[in-house]
Amino acid sequence: MRPGTIAAVIAALAIPTAATARSRPDGQHDFDFEIGRWHVHLERLVRPLTHSTTWVTLDGTSVVRPVWDGLANLGELEVDGQGGHVEGMSLRVYDPRARQWRIHWANSSDGALGPAMVGGFHDGRGEFYDQEDFNGRPILVRFVFSDITTTSFRIEQAFSDDGGKSWEKNWITTFTKDADQSAGPPQPAAADAPRDFDFELGTWSMRTRRLTDPLGGATWTESAGSSHIVHPIWNGRAALAELMLPGKTPSFAGSLVRTYNPQTKLWNVYWVDRATGRVSAPMVGEIRGGTAELYGQQDVGSTTVLARERYFDITTSSFKTERAYSLDGGTHWMPNAIYTFTRSGP
Repeated sequence: MRPGTIAAVIAALAIPTAATARSRPDGQHDFDFEIGRWHVHLERLVRPLTHSTTWVTLDGTSVVRPVWDGLANLGELEVDGQGGHVEGMSLRVYDPRARQWRIHWANSSDGALGPAMVGGFHDGRGEFYDQEDFNGRPILVRFVFSDITTTSFRIEQAFSDDGGKSWEKNWITTFTKDADQSAGPPQPAAADAPRDFDFELGTWSMRTRRLTDPLGGATWTESAGSSHIVHPIWNGRAALAELMLPGKTPSFAGSLVRTYNPQTKLWNVYWVDRATGRVSAPMVGEIRGGTAELYGQQDVGSTTVLARERYFDITTSSFKTERAYSLDGGTHWMPNAIYTFTRSGP
């Protein structure tokens, strides 16, 4: 794609830039309409961007729950039909500074959270865009929410391989409010993931000990009073943890999203930051012999490091995690934070 194409597309589509963020309306409640349980009718184009006219249909259920007391939300989708079986998850996080929503999609087939689709709502219509690779070439992707009422709405996905000059719809979904709102999210009969992290489900109090300078400091600080609440997703193949900070009016620092990849048999752990709405690159690893080790690459200030997260001393009522960084490719590790969790609720 030629340099400047994305900027031209943004201008042509009238997508607001950072300079106009302050003029946007506060949209943190834009997705409130979707909280609840829905019947889903999905029409999917079999071979997008090939001039195909073959569509298949699927039907099933979507359940959307609030996260951070409604400042984000998570949807679980399960549909079956001519197009096979689709089990997915949508994580929507609001960036209060840019006044934009960021939508991440994950499929249980690999558990990976995809790139953020960024946008918002105007006059009852939501539009979201991103750039992705499709069959080895970059394309633009558009998501549109429309026809929103208290009992129904519609989502359309479209691809463009010509810089936004034309769009081909390939995913049309109609949602109808389920009469039974008491039922929980879809629960597949068989889970294809080990139960390695089941110990973490529930509510925990958290004590933190960390270095003030994580890259070589000698001064440690301690704090207590935070809460860690872990909810199951996909019948144990994923989980969402909400981290609540102490105070008279508790606030959410963010969430951990953990997903399982049945192909590699590894777990991915993503950090979702409440203040920015951004999702980190995943830490990846597994549990062996009662200890979990996950690895990734992170930026600490202006320095890029290798990062390691360990889960250890695991019992039914407590466990610990340790964060460490390496500047020499993993030869030496510098622990910089230890978190102790004690069960405080189911």
